Amino acid sequence: VADNLDKLLIGKKVCILADPNTVKKDNSFEGVWTQYYLTHINNTILFDFNIEFEKICFTYANPMTVCGFIDTYKKSNGKAMIHSGASSALGKMLIKACLKEKIELINIVRNEKHIENLKSIGAKYVISTSSKNWKTELRNISSQLGANIFFDCFGGIMTSSIFSVFPDKSICFHYGNLEIKKLGGFDSSEFLFKDKVFRGWWMTHWIKNISREELVKWKNYIIEDFKTNSNIFVTGYSKVYPLEQVQQA
Repeated sequence: VADNLDKLLIGKKVCILADPNTVKKDNSFEGVWTQYYLTHINNTILFDFNIEFEKICFTYANPMTVCGFIDTYKKSNGKAMIHSGASSALGKMLIKACLKEKIELINIVRNEKHIENLKSIGAKYVISTSSKNWKTELRNISSQLGANIFFDCFGGIMTSSIFSVFPDKSICFHYGNLEIKKLGGFDSSEFLFKDKVFRGWWMTHWIKNISREELVKWKNYIIEDFKTNSNIFVTGYSKVYPLEQVQQA
């Protein structure tokens, strides 16, 4: 550890966020498959209790993103939240976290097969865009709850289709693009006359914009979940391979 950091950190288990801007002299990037890895302490979550590495190796990107969503929602005076891509590992974490925080959450998926699974872990509202009347259903529930904060990862035309049925003064935070297509189909009247807002959201940018105290608070929020076995941020895995068996993996 650096000279200005607590030497008690040495030997502790940590989860880290790999920085793609950290490159070697030949401009290659090898990720974290190294014996030693240099990173900023802000990019780590320290676990000072006995826990298996397999349980904590996924505890930065998705869990911190979920914390970022909740923090952004609260600071934006959210009344209810909407999330697309709800069947993902991140989406399932968000469902559980919103239940804990008592936040009303509307979940959007692209296939009806995910509906029952999400409801089984506590989702109250799940809408599939494969349904013929999904827009009407989303409009009615959004209006009923006053949903005004939308976290979107669909991309393409689907993002604007969902955006069009939101209540006035809603904010869409676009954080991914599962469709791998350019955004399109937005009606300028949504911005001019309905006072809606569309903006990007990225986890590392959120981290840079919050205070040191807030960052520690959210890291502790994640750590506490593992200490108490609340299972909000647990990601399952099917098998573990040692590094020398990477080809089989």
